[in-house]
Amino acid sequence: MADTDPWKTRCDDEEADDLFFAEEGATFVQLLCNYFATSVQQERKLKKKEAQDDMKKAGMLLVSGQEWRDKLQETLIEAYIDKDKVPCVSYSEIFKKVERVGKATCLVWRKTNSKNRKGKTKKDVGGTGTGFLMSPKSKYGWLVITNNHVILDEVEANSAEVFFDHLNDDSRENATSFKVEQLVSKDIRTKSAEDLSSLDFSVLALKSDDTNENYLENHASSSNFDESERVNAAGNKSFLNLLNLKFLPIIAFSHPKGLGKRLSIGKYPDKCETYPISHIKHDLPTQPGSSGANLIYPCQGKFDDWWAAFLHYRHHRAVAWQAIGPVIRKDFSLL
Repeated sequence: MADTDPWKTRCDDEEADDLFFAEEGATFVQLLCNYFATSVQQERKLKKKEAQDDMKKAGMLLVSGQEWRDKLQETLIEAYIDKDKVPCVSYSEIFKKVERVGKATCLVWRKTNSKNRKGKTKKDVGGTGTGFLMSPKSKYGWLVITNNHVILDEVEANSAEVFFDHLNDDSRENATSFKVEQLVSKDIRTKSAEDLSSLDFSVLALKSDDTNENYLENHASSSNFDESERVNAAGNKSFLNLLNLKFLPIIAFSHPKGLGKRLSIGKYPDKCETYPISHIKHDLPTQPGSSGANLIYPCQGKFDDWWAAFLHYRHHRAVAWQAIGPVIRKDFSLL
């Protein structure tokens, strides 16, 4: 990536997968009719293999594998200015912390398209994106945040479903799903890559009961959100020098192409620019389906304490919780 300018590639793309590649335009009835057709099965396998290869090449690594641990350890070591002053750390414990915060990430599946959705869309062909389970539980129940261009309005929210622990590319069998109860807060999608006036988020309340309370509480318990100035301070050289760091490592979990959960690893503020209203550019590898991923960084440089700080909404672009948090709280006071 050092040899290319990432801001000149796909910089205008939103990253919801508007045609879920596994079904790509087919209705549920058509899928059932075609399920046993050899040509259809072969085409799906080919598309899936191409997607998997693209993700691996981009550096988006399956959380169920080992490669992301090796890459993250390499990045953490690289972050230190003075290698002789690297504190004694247990990378196995860091990996556990990272996996823990990643449990809050879910696949968001929109099963229908609202008439308010622009472009060439069909009502019964939805799309996928990524969501993040918020903590603590609200008066509206458990909440998931994603992008507004993933879930535009109440019509799309009513058709949506989210999946936690979707780790296998070939099946959602071991994932746990929840239907969406309602859309409780939002800010409209960005019009272009240079639109800095919109925050592009939607907050969804999940349908749940006492039988899955422990499950959701366990998955949300480490999803801390940083709205403080510490996020901006990370771009300050003197601040980083105090931590003996050249940059803060950032990570993001997402469900590109609606497949199993991947981990992306990047550097902040390396190749990052801060914009008005807490918008930033970032260098994390993402793919269609990554929309709604939260960018997570080690709070105060401590690699055993990871906080969500930015919401990814376009290729190499994200908006800070510093801007999102006050809007959500204002909406809740009005609802």
